[in-house]
Amino acid sequence: MIFSITNKKINPIFKASLIFVLVIIAAYYPVIFLDQQINQSRPIRPDLLGVIEKQFSNITSDPAADFEENAPVTKLATNLILQGQIPLWDPYLAAGQPLAADTNNYVFSPIMLGFFLPASLWDFPLLVALWVAGISTFLFLRTLGLNFISSIAGGIFYMLSGALTWYLPHTSVAVMIFTPLILYSLEKIIQNNNPKYIILTSISISFGILGAQIESLVIQFVFISLFFGYRIIPKIITNNRQKKNHVNTNNDLNALFDTRRILIWAVVAFIGGLGLSGFFLFPVFEFLLNGIISHDSSIGLGYDQPYILITIFIPYFLGVMHTYWNSSISSNLPWNTLWGYTGIFVLFFLILGIFTFLKTKNLYKYTPIFFLSVSIFFIMKTVGVPVVNWIGYLPVFDYVIWTKNAGAIAPMGFVVAASFGINALTTETLKMKIPVLACVSSILVVLLVLMFVIPFLISPDIKFNPTVTTMDARIYLGFQIVQFLSLAIIALVFSIGIIKNKSIVSAIIPLILLEMSLYIPVGLDPLWLTYKSVVILCGMSIITLSALIPDRLYKKFTKSINLRSFLIIGVLITTVAGEILVSAESPHGMMTRHDPFGKDPVTDFLKEHLGNARIFSFDSSLGPNFPSAYDISTMGLMAASNINSFYAFDNNFLQPNKGTNSGYPPWSVYGGDVATAKFFEDKKYFDFLGVKYILTENYNFSSISSSPKYNLPVVFNFHDDVYINENVDAFPRAYLVTQYQVTDSYISAQNVIKDPGFDLRHKVILEENLSPDQGNSLNSSVLNENSNASIVSYTPNKVIIHTISNSDSLLILTDVYYPGWKAFVDGKETPIYRGDGLVRTIFVPSGIHTIEFSYLPQSFIVGSVTSLLTAGLFLGFLIYRRKTKIGKPREA
Repeated sequence: MIFSITNKKINPIFKASLIFVLVIIAAYYPVIFLDQQINQSRPIRPDLLGVIEKQFSNITSDPAADFEENAPVTKLATNLILQGQIPLWDPYLAAGQPLAADTNNYVFSPIMLGFFLPASLWDFPLLVALWVAGISTFLFLRTLGLNFISSIAGGIFYMLSGALTWYLPHTSVAVMIFTPLILYSLEKIIQNNNPKYIILTSISISFGILGAQIESLVIQFVFISLFFGYRIIPKIITNNRQKKNHVNTNNDLNALFDTRRILIWAVVAFIGGLGLSGFFLFPVFEFLLNGIISHDSSIGLGYDQPYILITIFIPYFLGVMHTYWNSSISSNLPWNTLWGYTGIFVLFFLILGIFTFLKTKNLYKYTPIFFLSVSIFFIMKTVGVPVVNWIGYLPVFDYVIWTKNAGAIAPMGFVVAASFGINALTTETLKMKIPVLACVSSILVVLLVLMFVIPFLISPDIKFNPTVTTMDARIYLGFQIVQFLSLAIIALVFSIGIIKNKSIVSAIIPLILLEMSLYIPVGLDPLWLTYKSVVILCGMSIITLSALIPDRLYKKFTKSINLRSFLIIGVLITTVAGEILVSAESPHGMMTRHDPFGKDPVTDFLKEHLGNARIFSFDSSLGPNFPSAYDISTMGLMAASNINSFYAFDNNFLQPNKGTNSGYPPWSVYGGDVATAKFFEDKKYFDFLGVKYILTENYNFSSISSSPKYNLPVVFNFHDDVYINENVDAFPRAYLVTQYQVTDSYISAQNVIKDPGFDLRHKVILEENLSPDQGNSLNSSVLNENSNASIVSYTPNKVIIHTISNSDSLLILTDVYYPGWKAFVDGKETPIYRGDGLVRTIFVPSGIHTIEFSYLPQSFIVGSVTSLLTAGLFLGFLIYRRKTKIGKPREA
C-alpha cells in the first residue's frame, strides 16, 4: 500500500521514523514551505528592522512565557555554552538569577542541542521534539501488542495533539515529549527480565526531569504512577491470594519473584533518573529554599467552566487562541487556559475500542479503559468536579495550575485508547453496527459537551470578535458543527470500508494526518481557518472514496502498479498544497522567518555605552528578558519564580504588588503619565541598582507635561519610536561605603531603607555583625575622593573588581545575595554579607586590592558528582554484562 507501509522487509522502526518525518513536513508546511516561524520573539518591533510580516494571531497557549520569558534565556544559555562557560548564573535579569536552577527554561534538556542553531532556525528542534514524541508513542504502543498501523496512528495522534502543538515552544513540551518514552521503558521492565531497561527508564525519567517545568513534572509523575500501579497492583493482589491459599507451585513462586523484581527495578530506575539529573535537581532544591513562586497554594483548587471541554474535540469552536468569539466567554475564561485537543477521529476510535475490548483476546484489553479513565480523571479535575477537585488540597498538588497544565498530558490517555480501537478495527472481525454505534456515540458526546456552550450561543448580548463580522462569526460557528459531523461520517464510512476490505487500512494514516493538521495553530483567523477546513474535508472525502473503490475497478486500468496508492498519495499531496496556498494568501499567519536576536541599532548603542550599568524598559522594546540575550543587564524580569529578597525588594520599591515579574506587562499599559509617575516615586531605588538608561516607545520624558524635574535626557532614538533616556543619577554597579547598620533579616533591612531620608549611596544595612576589629575600623573610616571600586571583568559566573581606598570600607556589588557565591580579596576568601536586604557586601581593607566574586554552588557540585556516579555505575554495569556475555561459553 502507501509507500510500502506494510512491507515487512523494511525495519519497522526505520519505517515509522520516516513516516513521522513526512507527517511533520506536511503538518507544519508554513515552517517548511512558506518561510514562516513558530518563534514570535520580538525584542524590537520587526517592522522597525525592515522585517515584513503578516498580521498574526497567537499560536501557543502561553505566548508571553514562550517568546518573551523563555527564548531570550535560551539564547543566553547557548551563548554561554559556546563560550565554554557552564550556564550557572544569569547576571543580566533583575539583580541576577540562578540559571542552573531555572525551572522556567530547559537549559539542560536534550532538546537544547537544537538551539545551538541560529535563532531563525529554532523551529526545527521543536519539530524534532514532535518527532521524538511520535516515535516514542509508536514504540510504547508496539510493546502493548498493537500492530504497525495502529501504533503509527497513535504516534501521529499524540505528536499533533494539543498536548504538544498548543504548547510547542513552552517548557512543558520538553517534559511531555518523554512521557511515552517513560511508559515504553517501564513496560519493558514489566515484560522483560533484562536489566538494561532499568538504565533506559532512568535515562528517560532524567530527560523528563531536565525539561524543568515543575507543574508538568508533577502531572507527568501522577500519570506514570497510575500506569505503573495499573500494571503491577493486579500482580501483587494475585500473589497475596496465592499466599493466603497456601499455593506454592513453581509457577506461583516465579510470579512472586517477578513481581518483586519489577518493583525493585522500577524503584532503582526512578532513583537512577533522579541521580542522572542530580546536577539540576540539587540547585533547584536550593532555589526552592531561597525563592518564591508566582502563585500561592490556593491555585491547586482552581478550575474552568465546563464549556472549555468542547475544545477537546472541536479545538477552535470558541475562537482562535486567546481571541474568543464571545465576550461573555472571553471575560470568564482565563487567557492562558486551553485544553489539549485530540479531535473527532480519536473520539470515534476510542469509543469503537470500548465496544470491542471485551471481545478481543489481546493481553492488554483493559488498557484502553484504564487510559481513558485517567484522561477523564484529568478532565474532571480541570472543570472542578467535587471530590476529584479536592486533590488540589494535597501538598505539592496545591501549587499546580491544573487548568492549564493538565491539557498537556490528558490527550495521551485518549490517544492510547483510540489506538486500541484502530487495532481492533484492523485485526478483529467486527460487525457493521460497531462503527455505526461508535459514530452515533461520538456525536452524542460532542452534543453533550456542546450543551455547556449553548447558553452563550443563544444569549441576546452575544458579541463577536471585531476581526470578523457578526455574520461571518455565525457562519463560522455553524461550519464548526458541520465540520465535526463530516469528520464523524468520514470515520464511519472508512471504518465500514476496512471491515469489508482490510487491504485499505493504511489509508487511515493520511486521513489522520489531515484531520490533526486541521487543528495545528498557524496564526490564521476564523475565516481563513474555514477555508483551510474546506480544503482538508474535501481531501479526506476523496481519500475515503478512493479507498472504498473495489480493487477490481483499479485492475481494469492497470495490473502492474497499485493505482489506489498513487491516487491516495496524489490527493494527499494536492490537499497539503491547498493548505499551503490558503496560508500563503491569508493576511494572517506566522511571522516571517528572521533572527529576532540579530544586531540592531538599539542594542548596538547600549552595548557600546552601557558598560556594567543596567537598563529598564517601560514598554515592549527590549522588554523584561530580552536584554539577557545580548548580555545587557536589565531590571526587567519575567519569571514564574523569584529569589525571596529580590521579590520583596521589587514589590516594596520598584513595582509595588507586581508579583514575581518585574517590568511586565509593559509599563505602557499604565500610559505615559502614570508610568513615569510610578517610576519617579521610587527613583532612588532604581538609581541604587544602577539603572542608567530607560527605554520608552512613542514618547520620552520631555514630551510628557507632568514629568517631574528630574533630568533624563534622550541620548538615542530609533525611527522616532524607541527612545533611550539617560538617568544621570544612577549609582555605579560597585562602590565603597564606610557607614553601616545591623538588623536581623532582609525584611527588616528593607524596612529601614524605606525611610525617604536613608542615604543608600553612603550607608548600608547588614543582617549580621562584623568582627569587632572590622567594626571598630569602619567607625573611624572616612573615604577620600580617590577611593573607588571599578569592575574590570564581568561574566555570568565571575566578577573581578579593583578597589583603591585610603581606609577600610565595605564594597557593595549591587547584584543579589545568593548561596553559592564566594568572594576573595587578593585570593583569600572573605565572607559575603547581604546589604540593604538584597545585594552582596564584603569588608575590604584599605589599600589597593583585587576582589573576585565567583559562583560555583555546592549544590551544583554535589549534584554533578551524583550524576557522574550514577552514570558511572550504569556504564560499569553495561561493561560488566558485556564481558560476562562474551566470556560465557555457548551451550552445545
